[in-house]
Amino acid sequence: MKILYKICICCMLGLAGTLPAIAQLHQGVNLYTQNRFALNSAYASSEDGVKAVLQSTKVMGEYNNNLSLNRFTVQGMVIEDFGVGARVAYAKQGDFNSLVADLAASYNVQLSKEQSFRGGLSLGFVNHSANVKGFNLNEYASGDDPVLVRDGGPVVEPLIGAGFIYTHKKAQLAFSLPSMAAHDAGFFNQFTGLASYQFDSVQQLPLQLIPTVMVSKMPFSKSYTDVSIYAIWQDTFWVQPGIRSTGALMASFGVKVEEFNIGYGFGMPYGNNGLVNRALHEVVLSFQFL
Repeated sequence: MKILYKICICCMLGLAGTLPAIAQLHQGVNLYTQNRFALNSAYASSEDGVKAVLQSTKVMGEYNNNLSLNRFTVQGMVIEDFGVGARVAYAKQGDFNSLVADLAASYNVQLSKEQSFRGGLSLGFVNHSANVKGFNLNEYASGDDPVLVRDGGPVVEPLIGAGFIYTHKKAQLAFSLPSMAAHDAGFFNQFTGLASYQFDSVQQLPLQLIPTVMVSKMPFSKSYTDVSIYAIWQDTFWVQPGIRSTGALMASFGVKVEEFNIGYGFGMPYGNNGLVNRALHEVVLSFQFL
């Protein structure tokens, strides 16, 4: 009965919240495996200690209309099996910008010696604003359009979502429903599913391999799949090549020195779908407090 009660707590947390919309811009993020908490609130305190991560991403757009995304997350364990975290993200593209902030909590249930289930909750807001004075009207835009003539003041929306992680030995399956309250996202119009498996000591070498598959969907777009493999040598040097079903190649690499981790990633489109494929660069810095 205690196990069933704990699972019910996880499900209630999961059905209440996970990740804000703008923080889900992982279409331009290759280093999500370095910060899974950014994708799913159930990863809050899934590791020991307190972990802080800073990520900066730049996605190249047409006519110098680049997208920049900066994100900071921090997470830690409060008591055994219960953890909390906070996430802040700021995105800017042209005259549009968004600020997102949320708080997250997660709770772990040990189903057996080899299985566990963790549910996550996050609640926050997104603040959209625009510099409408910078808009150029043309034959397709009317000066009477209320969107264009308003003062560009902020529009604030609440954000809630859902997330869970199921772990069996070295295998892990995670799923999140971000921004379920957003009027333009819909309940299942935005989701992220992630599956991975950890191979330790490959061929008795100090090499760890973690193949990962991520299926994701953003509002008003089709779902896509990322396939990558993370390799780390002597728990220090790591590299992660990957491919995206939309027609993009990804690669990232970095180094871990004790509690400090630094990495760089880039993406290069090879397909013709310019709406979802953009060249990008990303840097991640993280620090683990014992």
